[in-house]
Amino acid sequence: MKRLLPALFLLLPACADLTVALSGNAGNEDPEQTAEAGEEDSSFSVASGPNPEHKVYPRPKARPIDEPAPKLAKIISVDIPALVKKGDQLKDQGAYEEALDAYSNADGAMIIEQGEASPKRLPVLDRIIHTAFMLGQKNLAKNSAQAKERIINANADAWEKGKKNGGILHKQSGLIFPKKFGDLERFSLNAYRIDGKEVSQGYRTSNRRLTIYVAEPTETDSFEAYFGQSIQTIEAQFPSLTKVREDWISNGTYGDTGRGRVAVFKYLNAVEGRNYWTSLALFQAKGQFVKLRFTYPENEALAASRDVQTGLRAIGWP
Repeated sequence: MKRLLPALFLLLPACADLTVALSGNAGNEDPEQTAEAGEEDSSFSVASGPNPEHKVYPRPKARPIDEPAPKLAKIISVDIPALVKKGDQLKDQGAYEEALDAYSNADGAMIIEQGEASPKRLPVLDRIIHTAFMLGQKNLAKNSAQAKERIINANADAWEKGKKNGGILHKQSGLIFPKKFGDLERFSLNAYRIDGKEVSQGYRTSNRRLTIYVAEPTETDSFEAYFGQSIQTIEAQFPSLTKVREDWISNGTYGDTGRGRVAVFKYLNAVEGRNYWTSLALFQAKGQFVKLRFTYPENEALAASRDVQTGLRAIGWP
């Protein structure tokens, strides 16, 4: 099967074989990774506030960690959906103020602003994020989500570093992420769950961008269903997207781990006025899905193909 890899590359248009990308946005950066905290971001879709003339509440100052938080128990036990219903979609000013308490206590402010990284803070942050969505507080929701991400990354038992040539082992899948993927340098390392079962690593050059995701399938997730859902996610991102090819592919190893699916797309980057290729590949490793996304300008197709051929061999497949 190792011999299949180069041959399959030649079958795919413009050398776009296993090319897969970070949210389909190389040269048009992933808004979730590039948006600064507090910056308005059209990709972060939240309903607008219930009343455009509502009172704006100032952000509280952070309280020292050892100072009592009398509202904290109440906040953690608040049923936000019930609160929303009770407040008639938060048009009632009293319900609006009560919901804002999930953020307006100094404990919540401290988590977000000072980066306090205890996993015990996650339930509070979940309440804050939910409340912010319901109130149309886009920046608050984003800042809270970033704080949650910091806590998970600081506490997830996902990685074992110090592998050969700078590789990093993902414990749950047995996958070893290389320091480089072809010419692309590693620039991000993220965990999305405390148990470490969902993670990603990002790689990039100035114009080419790739992310490798590892995700645990749900009981109802089949390989084909997950692949189809991933394609739908890409198609929803780009109005000008055209699917070029969908096929089976090998990553150069043997058994079930070696065989995967690939879909290749082409789209117009309206900002730059030039075509990009973005691709999706999906494999399995120890029962977990391994998804690659790679995006690059059309005129860098040859370099991208070299990245894929050397990068796939650099991954330590279980």
